[in-house]
Amino acid sequence: LVALGFLIGQCLGRWGNFFNREAYGAETDFFLRMGLMLTPDRYSSSEMLFYHPTFLYESLWNAVGFVILHFASKKRKYDGQVALWYAAWYGLGRTMIEGLRMDSLYWGPFRVSQCLAAVSCIAAVAVLLVIAALLSLVAGLAAYTVPALVRELSGLISELSHFSKNMDGTLADLVRWLQDSNVPQPMIDSALETLARLDEYLSRFLSGLL
Repeated sequence: LVALGFLIGQCLGRWGNFFNREAYGAETDFFLRMGLMLTPDRYSSSEMLFYHPTFLYESLWNAVGFVILHFASKKRKYDGQVALWYAAWYGLGRTMIEGLRMDSLYWGPFRVSQCLAAVSCIAAVAVLLVIAALLSLVAGLAAYTVPALVRELSGLISELSHFSKNMDGTLADLVRWLQDSNVPQPMIDSALETLARLDEYLSRFLSGLL
Protein backbone atom coordinates (compact mmCIF):
# COMPACT_ATOMS: atom_id res chain seq x y z
CA LEU A 1 0.00 0.00 0.00
CA VAL A 2 3.05 2.26 0.20
CA ALA A 3 2.74 2.58 -3.59
CA LEU A 4 -0.39 4.70 -3.10
CA GLY A 5 1.66 7.07 -0.96
CA PHE A 6 4.26 7.31 -3.71
CA LEU A 7 1.60 8.41 -6.18
CA ILE A 8 0.28 11.08 -3.83
CA GLY A 9 3.80 12.32 -3.10
CA GLN A 10 4.72 12.49 -6.77
CA CYS A 11 1.41 14.13 -7.63
CA LEU A 12 2.07 16.97 -5.18
CA GLY A 13 5.83 17.08 -5.55
CA ARG A 14 5.70 17.79 -9.27
CA TRP A 15 4.24 21.21 -8.51
CA GLY A 16 7.66 22.16 -7.20
CA ASN A 17 8.77 22.09 -10.85
CA PHE A 18 6.14 24.72 -11.58
CA PHE A 19 7.36 27.08 -8.87
CA ASN A 20 10.96 26.54 -9.93
CA ARG A 21 10.04 27.03 -13.59
CA GLU A 22 11.73 23.79 -14.58
CA ALA A 23 11.01 20.36 -16.10
CA TYR A 24 8.78 21.84 -18.82
CA GLY A 25 8.45 20.55 -22.35
CA ALA A 26 8.80 21.90 -25.83
CA GLU A 27 6.97 24.96 -27.09
CA THR A 28 3.33 24.31 -27.88
CA ASP A 29 -0.07 25.90 -28.47
CA PHE A 30 -1.85 23.09 -26.58
CA PHE A 31 -4.74 24.37 -24.46
CA LEU A 32 -2.94 23.32 -21.25
CA ARG A 33 0.19 25.20 -22.25
CA MET A 34 2.25 27.01 -19.62
CA GLY A 35 3.44 30.54 -20.33
CA LEU A 36 6.96 31.49 -19.30
CA MET A 37 9.02 34.56 -20.01
CA LEU A 38 12.10 32.47 -20.72
CA THR A 39 14.36 31.81 -23.62
CA PRO A 40 15.26 28.16 -24.32
CA ASP A 41 18.39 28.58 -22.17
CA ARG A 42 16.16 29.75 -19.24
CA TYR A 43 17.36 33.36 -19.15
CA SER A 44 14.71 36.04 -18.76
CA SER A 45 12.99 37.25 -21.86
CA SER A 46 10.50 40.01 -22.51
CA GLU A 47 8.44 37.66 -24.68
CA MET A 48 5.93 35.18 -23.25
CA LEU A 49 6.60 31.69 -24.59
CA PHE A 50 4.34 28.70 -24.11
CA TYR A 51 5.57 25.22 -23.22
CA HIS A 52 4.17 21.81 -22.42
CA PRO A 53 3.56 21.73 -18.63
CA THR A 54 5.02 18.25 -18.22
CA PHE A 55 4.89 18.63 -14.44
CA LEU A 56 1.11 19.02 -14.75
CA TYR A 57 0.78 16.01 -17.05
CA GLU A 58 2.65 13.82 -14.60
CA SER A 59 0.78 15.24 -11.63
CA LEU A 60 -2.57 14.46 -13.25
CA TRP A 61 -1.36 11.03 -14.36
CA ASN A 62 -0.35 10.19 -10.80
CA ALA A 63 -3.65 11.49 -9.41
CA VAL A 64 -5.62 9.27 -11.79
CA GLY A 65 -3.32 6.37 -10.93
CA PHE A 66 -3.96 6.92 -7.22
CA VAL A 67 -7.73 6.72 -7.72
CA ILE A 68 -7.48 3.60 -9.87
CA LEU A 69 -5.06 1.81 -7.56
CA HIS A 70 -7.05 2.83 -4.49
CA PHE A 71 -10.10 0.89 -5.68
CA ALA A 72 -8.06 -1.89 -7.30
CA SER A 73 -6.12 -2.46 -4.07
CA LYS A 74 -9.32 -3.68 -2.41
CA LYS A 75 -9.30 -6.62 -4.82
CA ARG A 76 -5.61 -7.49 -4.70
CA LYS A 77 -4.89 -11.20 -4.57
CA TYR A 78 -1.39 -11.25 -3.13
CA ASP A 79 1.19 -9.06 -1.41
CA GLY A 80 3.13 -6.87 -3.81
CA GLN A 81 0.44 -6.75 -6.48
CA VAL A 82 -0.32 -3.08 -5.86
CA ALA A 83 3.39 -2.25 -6.04
CA LEU A 84 3.59 -3.96 -9.42
CA TRP A 85 0.54 -2.05 -10.62
CA TYR A 86 2.21 1.15 -9.48
CA ALA A 87 5.43 0.34 -11.33
CA ALA A 88 3.50 -0.45 -14.50
CA TRP A 89 1.27 2.66 -14.28
CA TYR A 90 3.97 5.15 -13.36
CA GLY A 91 6.45 3.64 -15.79
CA LEU A 92 3.98 3.94 -18.66
CA GLY A 93 3.14 7.56 -17.88
CA ARG A 94 6.75 8.61 -17.33
CA THR A 95 7.78 6.94 -20.60
CA MET A 96 5.29 9.07 -22.54
CA ILE A 97 5.75 12.34 -20.64
CA GLU A 98 9.55 12.20 -20.51
CA GLY A 99 9.60 12.40 -24.31
CA LEU A 100 8.21 15.96 -24.08
CA ARG A 101 10.76 17.35 -21.63
CA MET A 102 13.57 19.67 -22.66
CA ASP A 103 15.94 18.92 -19.79
CA SER A 104 16.23 15.12 -19.96
CA LEU A 105 19.48 13.42 -19.06
CA TYR A 106 20.82 11.64 -22.14
CA TRP A 107 23.01 8.59 -22.52
CA GLY A 108 23.99 8.73 -26.14
CA PRO A 109 20.75 9.12 -28.13
CA PHE A 110 18.61 7.75 -25.28
CA ARG A 111 16.80 9.59 -22.51
CA VAL A 112 17.89 7.82 -19.32
CA SER A 113 14.68 8.40 -17.36
CA GLN A 114 12.53 7.38 -20.30
CA CYS A 115 14.43 4.12 -20.77
CA LEU A 116 14.30 3.29 -17.06
CA ALA A 117 10.56 4.01 -16.96
CA ALA A 118 9.92 1.82 -20.01
CA VAL A 119 11.96 -1.05 -18.57
CA SER A 120 10.18 -0.82 -15.21
CA CYS A 121 6.78 -0.81 -16.92
CA ILE A 122 7.59 -3.82 -19.10
CA ALA A 123 9.13 -5.74 -16.20
CA ALA A 124 6.14 -5.06 -13.93
CA VAL A 125 3.65 -6.16 -16.59
CA ALA A 126 5.70 -9.29 -17.27
CA VAL A 127 5.77 -10.23 -13.58
CA LEU A 128 2.03 -9.58 -13.26
CA LEU A 129 1.32 -11.87 -16.23
CA VAL A 130 3.59 -14.64 -14.92
CA ILE A 131 2.01 -14.53 -11.45
CA ALA A 132 -1.48 -14.49 -12.98
CA ALA A 133 -0.62 -17.58 -15.04
CA LEU A 134 0.77 -19.37 -11.97
CA LEU A 135 -2.31 -18.51 -9.90
CA SER A 136 -4.54 -19.80 -12.70
CA LEU A 137 -2.54 -23.04 -12.80
CA VAL A 138 -2.79 -23.49 -9.03
CA ALA A 139 -6.52 -22.82 -9.15
CA GLY A 140 -6.91 -25.44 -11.87
CA LEU A 141 -5.01 -28.01 -9.81
CA ALA A 142 -7.02 -27.15 -6.72
CA ALA A 143 -10.22 -27.81 -8.65
CA TYR A 144 -9.03 -31.39 -9.08
CA THR A 145 -9.99 -32.21 -5.49
CA VAL A 146 -8.87 -35.04 -3.23
CA PRO A 147 -12.18 -36.96 -3.68
CA ALA A 148 -11.64 -36.88 -7.43
CA LEU A 149 -8.14 -38.30 -6.98
CA VAL A 150 -9.53 -41.02 -4.70
CA ARG A 151 -12.09 -42.00 -7.33
CA GLU A 152 -9.39 -42.19 -10.00
CA LEU A 153 -7.18 -44.35 -7.77
CA SER A 154 -10.12 -46.60 -6.85
CA GLY A 155 -10.84 -47.17 -10.51
CA LEU A 156 -7.21 -48.03 -11.20
CA ILE A 157 -7.07 -50.45 -8.27
CA SER A 158 -10.27 -52.12 -9.47
CA GLU A 159 -8.80 -52.62 -12.93
CA LEU A 160 -5.59 -54.06 -11.51
CA SER A 161 -7.57 -56.39 -9.27
CA HIS A 162 -9.62 -57.60 -12.23
CA PHE A 163 -6.43 -58.19 -14.18
CA SER A 164 -4.94 -60.20 -11.28
CA LYS A 165 -8.04 -62.41 -10.97
CA ASN A 166 -7.94 -63.24 -14.68
CA MET A 167 -4.21 -63.95 -14.65
CA ASP A 168 -4.61 -67.75 -14.34
CA GLY A 169 -6.77 -68.03 -17.45
CA THR A 170 -4.47 -65.72 -19.35
CA LEU A 171 -1.43 -67.80 -18.37
CA ALA A 172 -3.10 -71.01 -19.52
CA ASP A 173 -3.84 -69.49 -22.92
CA LEU A 174 -0.26 -68.23 -23.13
CA VAL A 175 1.18 -71.70 -22.35
CA ARG A 176 -0.92 -73.36 -25.01
CA TRP A 177 0.16 -70.75 -27.57
CA LEU A 178 3.83 -71.19 -26.69
CA GLN A 179 3.55 -74.98 -26.88
CA ASP A 180 1.83 -74.78 -30.25
CA SER A 181 4.68 -72.49 -31.40
CA ASN A 182 7.22 -75.23 -30.47
CA VAL A 183 8.88 -73.03 -27.84
CA PRO A 184 11.24 -75.16 -25.66
CA GLN A 185 9.60 -76.23 -22.38
CA PRO A 186 12.43 -74.86 -20.15
CA MET A 187 11.83 -71.39 -21.59
CA ILE A 188 8.11 -71.75 -20.96
CA ASP A 189 8.72 -72.87 -17.35
CA SER A 190 11.05 -69.89 -16.74
CA ALA A 191 8.52 -67.42 -18.15
CA LEU A 192 5.70 -68.95 -16.05
CA GLU A 193 7.84 -68.67 -12.91
CA THR A 194 8.53 -64.99 -13.57
CA LEU A 195 4.86 -64.25 -14.26
CA ALA A 196 3.83 -66.12 -11.14
CA ARG A 197 6.14 -63.93 -9.04
CA LEU A 198 4.73 -60.78 -10.66
CA ASP A 199 1.20 -61.99 -9.92
CA GLU A 200 2.16 -62.63 -6.30
CA TYR A 201 3.68 -59.14 -5.90
CA LEU A 202 0.63 -57.53 -7.54
CA SER A 203 -1.73 -59.43 -5.23
CA ARG A 204 0.19 -58.29 -2.16
CA PHE A 205 0.21 -54.70 -3.38
CA LEU A 206 -3.54 -54.71 -4.00
CA SER A 207 -4.20 -56.33 -0.64
CA GLY A 208 -2.27 -53.53 1.05
CA LEU A 209 -4.29 -50.86 -0.81
CA LEU A 210 -7.66 -52.47 -0.19
